[in-house]
Amino acid sequence: MSAWRSHGLVELLPPENLLRFDSALQQHTMAGAGALVVGVLGSHVHSRWISLAAVCFVLGFALFCGDVYLRAFSSSLTLHTAPFGGVLLILGWAAVACGALLGGWSRHPDSNWG
Repeated sequence: MSAWRSHGLVELLPPENLLRFDSALQQHTMAGAGALVVGVLGSHVHSRWISLAAVCFVLGFALFCGDVYLRAFSSSLTLHTAPFGGVLLILGWAAVACGALLGGWSRHPDSNWG
């Protein structure tokens, strides 16, 4: 996405729409990091918090980034889901933090961790 933005979108989108695309790309990267964290954790431990975080990250990414990407390409087309997606992304990180702080982990049977 970053390469496409740098090499292809500069000619297609006006500067204010490129800023929207950059914002979505930044959140896309953070949601990807969150998904990676919960994916690695989820393969080693069982935790309801980590499962909740995974759902929040996937839905939040789709709702927030999808809406902002869509707005970057057409200001008239918008889903109005970005605020809900943003809240879900925040809740995803909060679920990861709660899982770390409150514990309640059980070792995944297929894990060789610990």
